[in-house]
Amino acid sequence: MFSGWLVGMALIGSQAAQAESAPPDRITCESIAERWQQCAFPFTGEAVLLRQLSRNACVRNHSWGQDEGGVWVARGCRGEFGVLRPNHTDTQGAMLWRRLRCESRNGTQVDCPVDTRNGVRLLRQLSKPDCILGRSWGFEPDRIWVSRGCRAEFEVRTSSKPGFWRRLLRDRQNQNHDSGQSLRCESRNGMRAECAVSGVSQVVLVQQLSTAACSEGVSWGWDADTVWVDAGCRAEFMLW
Repeated sequence: MFSGWLVGMALIGSQAAQAESAPPDRITCESIAERWQQCAFPFTGEAVLLRQLSRNACVRNHSWGQDEGGVWVARGCRGEFGVLRPNHTDTQGAMLWRRLRCESRNGTQVDCPVDTRNGVRLLRQLSKPDCILGRSWGFEPDRIWVSRGCRAEFEVRTSSKPGFWRRLLRDRQNQNHDSGQSLRCESRNGMRAECAVSGVSQVVLVQQLSTAACSEGVSWGWDADTVWVDAGCRAEFMLW
């Protein structure tokens, strides 16, 4: 009985040691009383804000950032941080940068479907009203949302797994979201083409039809009244 207890304790100790030695996938860094604080970053690569824990906004290069010493926070930002791994791949596809625009019109909340599981960052604010994480924009695993007039360009690290967007659109329909409108837009002979739309708040590339790459912001893009393609991009899109 006593020897069995010793073996059991040894196993528990071994499991605890393994748990303690397991590398974390995120760190928490907190600015207390709005003071500057630096936290060692145990990863190789670019830091990304995974979750804001504070009421004060965590904005890259304003209230948080990264330098040789690790991640720093200031102005009351408290958040969980992870890393964008440039060489990471999964079993079904490579990890790619994706850029998209999400816009709140007339102050209403808008959901923009995108895979955010590997982190989100605001690239460029387009609106006069401030885009503040947790107040006028935020994200869930399958979308970015904006409200209170926030209009901005975002960038996410997302998967190129085949059929991801089709599955996402199907899930949206099953959850009684608006089904959206399909559109095919084609650049012929490498020339820019513009496809007229009306009152669009979000566009998602569903299927590339061309051998030429369709890269958002490079060979295709959109605004409220137009979807454009260039450099031989031909694709099917979904519009909301």
